[in-house]
Amino acid sequence: RAFRAALAFDQSFSESWTNLGVVYRELGRDEEAIAAYQEALRYRPQWAEAHNNLASLYDAMDRHEDAIGHYAQAAQARPDLQDPFFNMFHARTQICDWKDYDKSLKEIDQRIQRLLKQRGGQTPLRVLHAMSYPLSGQVLKQLSMRESERILIENEEIRQQFSSRKRRARSRNLARDPLRVGFMSSDLGSHPVGVITQYLFG
Repeated sequence: RAFRAALAFDQSFSESWTNLGVVYRELGRDEEAIAAYQEALRYRPQWAEAHNNLASLYDAMDRHEDAIGHYAQAAQARPDLQDPFFNMFHARTQICDWKDYDKSLKEIDQRIQRLLKQRGGQTPLRVLHAMSYPLSGQVLKQLSMRESERILIENEEIRQQFSSRKRRARSRNLARDPLRVGFMSSDLGSHPVGVITQYLFG
């Protein structure tokens, strides 16, 4: 509603179109999300974030060729962004596009090495994806350790939020409240079993 209000004031406000696309995607309204991203790019054609978001959605819809085109535009507009490059490489492997494969692998290795040298830096290359590339065992180990550090940090943040809510709940009469049971993946939504199963049957 807020994004729509902003667009009513300024139809060319690309940020609102992109944020609207994010909301639509979260709601599972993929076609509306695509239309919103396209509107953002109509007013701001070189916006890397919008290209990357649209490419990611196409990727999830198995429209890999469409995804690759937008990943490429995002990488061209913002060479410093890591996600478009890594995701474009992975999308190309999904359609067996091996053009410049060795050159891309060399750049992947260089980017990973730079990221691993940064204190606290995260690489968007998933460890499961990385295992399919001819990377050294040492690099894979470093990627796994860095990913584990990220998961521990995020889990600690969630634990603190839960502890705060638990303290507030003690002041209420919990006997009247329904029992709420939930499950959370240890890696916050990208569980290896789920990912592997998706590729087996997808």
